Amino acid sequence: MGKYICPFCSIEHTFSEVEFRCKNFDNCEGRRQDVPYAAYLRISERSAPVRSAVFPVKKPLAKPLRDLYMPTSETCPFCGRETNIRVCPSCHNELPEAVGENKVRTIAVVGDRDAGKTHFLAVLIQRIKEICRTQGWILREYNDDVIKHYEENYYYRIYEDMRPHDLTASGNVSGTSVVRTPLIYNLFMDKTRYTLVLYDSAGEDLQSEAVMDKVNQYIGKASGVIFLLDPTRIEKMSMEIKEEALKGSSSIDRREKKEQINTLGRIANRIRSENKISETTKIKIPIVVAMSKFDAVSEIFPKGIEALREPSGYFDAGYVKKEEWYQVKEETESILDNYGAKDITDFMEKNFKNYTYCTFSALGESPEIIGSEKVLRHKPMPHRIEDPFLWILKECGILKEK
Repeated sequence: MGKYICPFCSIEHTFSEVEFRCKNFDNCEGRRQDVPYAAYLRISERSAPVRSAVFPVKKPLAKPLRDLYMPTSETCPFCGRETNIRVCPSCHNELPEAVGENKVRTIAVVGDRDAGKTHFLAVLIQRIKEICRTQGWILREYNDDVIKHYEENYYYRIYEDMRPHDLTASGNVSGTSVVRTPLIYNLFMDKTRYTLVLYDSAGEDLQSEAVMDKVNQYIGKASGVIFLLDPTRIEKMSMEIKEEALKGSSSIDRREKKEQINTLGRIANRIRSENKISETTKIKIPIVVAMSKFDAVSEIFPKGIEALREPSGYFDAGYVKKEEWYQVKEETESILDNYGAKDITDFMEKNFKNYTYCTFSALGESPEIIGSEKVLRHKPMPHRIEDPFLWILKECGILKEK
């Protein structure tokens, strides 16, 4: 049976369950308070916004076709106007066109507070657009809301204001939320289109499985997971980092820092619970442990570390290089083992079937502290930031390896 997962509420539905929203936004007689959308926003029914009518398919496709195709249009029962706006029956958010083609890939970016998730997404989008231009591909925002969301919550702060982002607020609140609003992009490659859904997360929310059940449901349904590992939280490593770099790259007091292995454990539990995976079975969802803040820690790496110091050559002429990734993985894993983070590598080997490691920097240098403020001396100068994202695309069947 044809199924899809809503990129907004993460609830699974069959193709035939899709509903439609009337295009006659202002004059349709079916306009009313949108209670399911209010529930998605976590606001009261009384505060639900008034929106145009939502209605199911009048006449479902014949049984053999229901598993293969999602209805593409329907006529509004209130005003008679035809519409092609498909919405999720659970939350009433508009669905990307690619949901009916099974070409949606969802990527969860997770990690503890201050690991650099927001910086990672802000800079990653710019870097992937650069790569697409060199290949003749296009990475385009799904709609104007995504453009506004990215610019206001990711781009302007570091590219225009030249200031690092503050810690991301919890998504466990009523109303709109940065981390509950995914970044959705259409990736056009030659004759193929994929829709990529990128989820940010607040490290605070990942400290409780109860909160994760409310606001991070997408983790269990993700096509791939990027776990950002903060090297300044690895004690042996942080002891060797220069004090100036440590202060510039860390925004929370040492006493507030939690063990990253615990967060990784909660993420594994979320995936197991959602997919009914036993404790003795390895998780198949691809996950990359990406150590952030390379600029702050690169000086303490031993001389034998070579691939991590070089600019990324992982992507070449439409392919990703297997040999280079092997070097990146091996060097990152050896650093973790040698600097007291073997609990992380042991946990990954025990719990995940398809996992890897890499290292990157989003900003290229630690922010400078001027008075009580942190500022960026330059626009972001990323180092190997595309690596974890490209590896996930490869595991999702979008890129090929050679």
